[in-house]
Amino acid sequence: MFSIQHERNVNQDNTVVLDNRVFQIGKARWRNTLAGCTVTVHEMLDGAVVIRYGPQTVARFEPCALPQKTAKRTKSAQPMGRRREVP
Repeated sequence: MFSIQHERNVNQDNTVVLDNRVFQIGKARWRNTLAGCTVTVHEMLDGAVVIRYGPQTVARFEPCALPQKTAKRTKSAQPMGRRREVP
């Protein structure tokens, strides 16, 4: 099988972020959470996304059921130093 593979760490809320998309990993029979673990995210040629932990497939998202992309957060400009008050 050909796929583009990415390694990602699972967040504390059992999610993985890839290309501004948040993928929720459900509970497995053998483990409640994968928080803090490193998983491999496979982007298949047909558009599906498969998340694997070692030899186990922990989540699969079909192309029609992919999460929506979230907008990137931009940091607002903060002034340097103390603010000067204008009388």
